[in-house]
Amino acid sequence: MLTKEKNTGLWDFELLEVFKIHLEQQDLSSGIYQEIMSANASVLKKLGLYSLALFTLPLLMYVICDSFIAAALLGHNSKYHIVFCGGAAAMTVNIVLGMYVWMAINEDQGYGRGELKKAQ
Repeated sequence: MLTKEKNTGLWDFELLEVFKIHLEQQDLSSGIYQEIMSANASVLKKLGLYSLALFTLPLLMYVICDSFIAAALLGHNSKYHIVFCGGAAAMTVNIVLGMYVWMAINEDQGYGRGELKKAQ
C-alpha cells in the first residue's frame, strides 16, 4: 500500500483515500474534543457558583434572620431565637441543594455533545 507505481511515480489511489479519511476523522475528533472541553468548563462554572451559594446564602440568611426576622416574630429575649435562625439557614441549604439537583436533572444528557448530535 505504501508503494509507488513503477511507471508514473504517483502514490496509490488507495493510500490517498486512507490519508484523506484519516484527516477527516482527525478534524472531527478535534471538534468533539473542543465540544467536550467547553462542556466541562460550563459544568465547572455551575459547580463553582452553586458551591459559593451553598456557603454564603445560609450564612447570609442566618444574619438576616438574627437581625430582623426572629426579633420581630419571637421577641428579643426568646430562648428559641437561635433555633429559629439555624432552622432558616438549614432550610436555605436544602433549597440550594434542591436547585442544584433540579438543574442537573434537566441538563442536556449528551455529555457536551448535544449540539454535535443535532448537527448530524
